[in-house]
Formats: sequence, structure tokens, C-alpha cells
Amino acid sequence: MPKLNLLEKLWCEYSDDVGKALIHLGAAGWFFSATAQIGMIIKNKDIDKKEKRFLVPQETADGIINVALYYTICQAIKNFGEYIVENLHLTTKDTAISIRQIKRVPSKSITEFVRGMAESFRCEKLVKTNKHTKNLSDFYKGAIAYIKAEDPIATAKFNNKYPNELNPLNAFINKYGKDGAIEKLQAAQKSFNRFKNGIGVIAAVGASIIACNLITPYARNLTANYYQKKMQRHNERTAYKPKVVPYKIPISQTFDKFKI
Repeated sequence: MPKLNLLEKLWCEYSDDVGKALIHLGAAGWFFSATAQIGMIIKNKDIDKKEKRFLVPQETADGIINVALYYTICQAIKNFGEYIVENLHLTTKDTAISIRQIKRVPSKSITEFVRGMAESFRCEKLVKTNKHTKNLSDFYKGAIAYIKAEDPIATAKFNNKYPNELNPLNAFINKYGKDGAIEKLQAAQKSFNRFKNGIGVIAAVGASIIACNLITPYARNLTANYYQKKMQRHNERTAYKPKVVPYKIPISQTFDKFKI
């Protein structure tokens, strides 16, 4: 298989997660903006060297705050959006229907069923991931991998753990056939990924609005005030203060000549 070049790797990384691309591009924009501002201050000959000693650290701290707050806030909100989607707190009709076609245990809710199956797929190595928050994604990946028997050893372990009467996937295969079951699961997985991607984009854009217009400006003002006060104190200490010499009024010696 030919090796992917950098652009192909980036496309594969971000095509299924546009929200991640928006966050990374936004953080990169803040970083290059801060770098350009610092470079302008350093190269500007009209700015005194003493002022540069305070302006450069101020802009550096400002840039770090911008990038850090933007990235952490956006990523946290995006992760929360993906969590509620992966755990079926927010779902689509197509996703619910696709799961009900497989679920055979009336006592379990759809959420409990998906979590249990996803955990089983992870334990039996049908899905190789350490992220237990991706329950619905792992459910679809594991179900498709089981039907395709991509890993015969993992498939055999799963069958030993869940005999035919306890394995809802076998009933799903018997109903639609192997190819039909794979086709239905892949269609449901594609629909879910589109929905998840849309939620990620909405979360990323909303978080960027909050970060850029509410939280980041407040943190930047605090930093700017700190460095301005520091610079003011420095200027007051180094300002020229003329030496004050006390003036003595000369006393005439005329009266010393008189003797009473």
C-alpha cells in the first residue's frame, strides 16, 4: 500500500471531524497572530528598549492566554457535545431504528444495550480503542467487524462469551443475511457520523464565540493591567529626580560690630 503524503494524512484526520479542524485552525490563528505581534514589537525601532522589556512579556502572556483558553474551552464543549451523542442522550430516528433492529432484550434500554455491546467489543479486541466514551462508534465498528469476521480469534472469543441465544447479532444476520446486515450497519454508521460531525461543528463554533468574545478578552485585560502597572512602577522608580539642596538665608554680620 503506498504511503500517504502529508495532505492526504491531514484530509483523513480532519474529513470525518470538521469540528476538530475548526478548533485546530482557530488555535493556530491565535498563535500566529501573537507571534506576528511580538515580532513587530521587537523589530520596531520607534519603541524604546526599556518599553520592549515589558511589552514583549505582555504580548507573550497575552498570546499564551489566547491560545490556551480558546483551545481548552472549545475542546471541552466539543467533547461534551460528542459525549451526549455517543451515549444516545441526543440521537436521530435512523440511529434509534438501526439499534432496535439488533436489540433483543426488552428489559434493557437502548443506551444500556449499546454501552454493554461496545464494552464487550472492546474487551474481546473486536474494537481496538482505549476511549470508553465512544460507545456508539465502537458499537457500529465492533458489530461490522464481528459480521465480517475481520479478526477470527476475536470473533471466536466473542462467540464463546455470548452463545447464539445470547448474541443479538446472530439473529440480525439470520434476518437480513450477512451482506444485508453489513450494508444496514454501514448505512447507519455513516448517518451517525454525519450527525456527530454536525454536532461537533456547532459545538466548536459556539465555543469559539464564547471564548473569543466573553472569556478571553477578560483574561487579556487582567494581564494587560498587570503589565501596565508593573511598567508604571518601573518608570516611577527610574524617573529623573533632581537633587534638592536646602537653601540657607545669609545672615548679615553688621550687627556683630555693635557692642552694647
